[in-house]
Amino acid sequence: MQAQDTTPREYLIFPYVNLNYVDFNQVLETSAETVRRSVDGLKTFVKWEGQTPGCIGLLYMQGGTEGPYNHSEMLDILATPEWTDPNPPYPDITPSSTPEISPSATPSITPSETPSITPNTTPLITPSLTP
Repeated sequence: MQAQDTTPREYLIFPYVNLNYVDFNQVLETSAETVRRSVDGLKTFVKWEGQTPGCIGLLYMQGGTEGPYNHSEMLDILATPEWTDPNPPYPDITPSSTPEISPSATPSITPSETPSITPNTTPLITPSLTP
């Protein structure tokens, strides 16, 4: 049994090259710089709540759209290799692979080791203006 959707959001996938048709005042994404892209970089998506924004119609007219999808459908799509790299450039750091640091390995500085800073006491030499 599939879980009930908790948000009334709808999602539309479309070619990234059509991102300029998106009015970010009408969708829940904030800017072109913050949208998520597919692993190959060719697709992106936007989401909205309530009535379908006018810019979505422009995206449909450009073609290559997929959806709209509800929240749980979009989560399933984003879990696929098209949207989530199965070989990320950085390995996962899990608690079992994180080295444990003991308190005794943490360096400490005692007051006698603290460097002191003294003001510059070199006298200021000013040129004489008398002939």
